[in-house]
Amino acid sequence: MNTHSDGIYHVVVNHEEQYSVWPEWRQPPEGWRSEGKRGSKQECLDYIGNVWTDMRPLSLRRSMTQGKLPEQAPQQQEDTGETLVQVLSTGQHPLRISLRPEASPAQLQRSLDQGVVLVTFTSTQGCTELALNIDHKETRLESADFEKGTGEVRFVGRLVLDDVPVLCEAVVDLQTMAGLGGLKVINIKSVG
Repeated sequence: MNTHSDGIYHVVVNHEEQYSVWPEWRQPPEGWRSEGKRGSKQECLDYIGNVWTDMRPLSLRRSMTQGKLPEQAPQQQEDTGETLVQVLSTGQHPLRISLRPEASPAQLQRSLDQGVVLVTFTSTQGCTELALNIDHKETRLESADFEKGTGEVRFVGRLVLDDVPVLCEAVVDLQTMAGLGGLKVINIKSVG
């Protein structure tokens, strides 16, 4: 085991263009490569601070620039005092599928099969990502061709948002991996 500690570091970067500092005498972890900058730990951190200005992963930046968001998402509204549940329970809202490293019809099919799908409501302030526990009985895949990436998926998922049990109903176009959805509050009646 190498106990080398000369204080020389290098900047490493991964496929998502995320940066880190790594001791020069150690091999970078799998999936990371040397970016070329070397020096003291502080010099490397200063370098990263100057070059890594957009900390979103590359796949997210690409999906946001490739038109995967609805064309005319409603303007974000001022804070009306409504809770997120109240806002998303009123009407239909633009959303997109959130899968990593990239949203694709094949990945969506796997997520549906596994019973959990991540969706991001794009019209809320800062966007809202929710993990839905899929209700397979209510989900409709008949018009979806996952291999060709065409058609649409209608799915229902359950979750608890801000201590409120809700259903999320959504329709997603497989070509754009975006669509519309909304929440419905689940009324839990106690049995006496």
